[in-house]
Amino acid sequence: MQGNFMIEKRCKINVKKADFIVLSCKKCGGETHIPFKTDRLVEICSICGTGFGAQISSYSKRIREIHLFADENADISIVSVEP
Repeated sequence: MQGNFMIEKRCKINVKKADFIVLSCKKCGGETHIPFKTDRLVEICSICGTGFGAQISSYSKRIREIHLFADENADISIVSVEP
């Protein structure tokens, strides 16, 4: 049998078991790590001071809320698919 076969690689991350969120700045390439155990709202890059914007800050806050209130009856995961 000839031809190309695509193998899909999946990376599954259980949100409850994650330690922190990483925000990567597109301007300087710096990373800001936000632990799940904090309620700190990050609005700017910790390296260059570029603003991430209200939507990114709000999104990271919601992910942390999901982490805190995850139910024992269900697991929440984020999945990355690479071809």
